Amino acid sequence: MIQVQQATTASKVRVVLLRGVLAWGFSTALLITLFNWYSTHQIENWIEISGRFVIYMAMGIPLGLFIWRKREEQAIRKPTRTLNIIRLVFFIALMAASAYALWEMTHR
Repeated sequence: MIQVQQATTASKVRVVLLRGVLAWGFSTALLITLFNWYSTHQIENWIEISGRFVIYMAMGIPLGLFIWRKREEQAIRKPTRTLNIIRLVFFIALMAASAYALWEMTHR
């Protein structure tokens, strides 16, 4: 029983760090920093940049915990095929909108 609990805890920490802190927090802070650099044509001082990274990565911890809870709930109930298709459509729409925004920013 202890090994299962330790494996679950390690998995939880990995999900929180990878999905919440790194995937959301780091990438959001990086995108905001790059957008500010693009729009102002100058790099902010290192205190502002590092503060932004610390804040967004810290905000990624509750997001990672939320993702973990949702993942546990979905393990209990089997997701339907329709739900998976809806997620895929939303993901493709988000990526297309992001690509269009980047394309518009580079053509100005």
